[in-house]
Amino acid sequence: MENQSIHAAGNAKGIQRRHPRPRSGIAQLSLVEHALCALDPALSLVGGYQHQTGYFYTDANQRRFAHVTVSAPLGLSSRDEYFLWGLLALTFNQPQPSIEFLATPHYCLKQLGYLEVKGGKQYAEFRATIKRLAGVYYQCDAFYDPRLQTFQDAGFGFLKYSLPQHDDSSRAWRIVWDPLFFEYVQRTGGKLSLGLTTPLTVAAGANPNPFFETASVQQPIVSPSAMLNDVMLEPTFVYDIPTEPGRTYVFAAK
Repeated sequence: MENQSIHAAGNAKGIQRRHPRPRSGIAQLSLVEHALCALDPALSLVGGYQHQTGYFYTDANQRRFAHVTVSAPLGLSSRDEYFLWGLLALTFNQPQPSIEFLATPHYCLKQLGYLEVKGGKQYAEFRATIKRLAGVYYQCDAFYDPRLQTFQDAGFGFLKYSLPQHDDSSRAWRIVWDPLFFEYVQRTGGKLSLGLTTPLTVAAGANPNPFFETASVQQPIVSPSAMLNDVMLEPTFVYDIPTEPGRTYVFAAK
């Protein structure tokens, strides 16, 4: 029998996969409900940039809309957002993650798959990205607080920094995360990957985790003359595994 895999975040449901993939994470963060800036850098990578957006959410069985304002005095780009999540991943990949992250730019860029050669323009671009992220202030009138388990009117920055003056320095770069933002990320559930040779008890009913709620969509309109091939899906096993933020789970096969 092929190996089965379970992915769980809270009561997340899992899927089968054939080949191992790099470790990754799922954040139960309102921040991932939308982009932080426009995709076109000609619009967003300018001084005094402000991005206003929002998203729908369900609170007490009522559908509501959250309003978001992202203020970026030095501008912002979609690549900056990539580095934000990359630095968070490196921070929480440490044995004991803390609000302070120390690493050389060579290590960070290599881990994020962005380093072509040591030094060069990648270091300068990385420095500029950190400066832009340090200037960002995020505001949302319905940000989910995982500690209180309710939606709050919240405002926070992302990070502060202390860097060597010159890119060719061998000293580590210091990143200090905003305490409130770090708490939000730290308290969210993670992603659990579990390989099995036999299936567990299959989950039943709707997933109770609100972050995995699926939207109802209308049936597609298909032309009677369309030639459609049947979709053949591999058999999958779906499980519910409750997890709690900050805890480690070990599963041993017998």
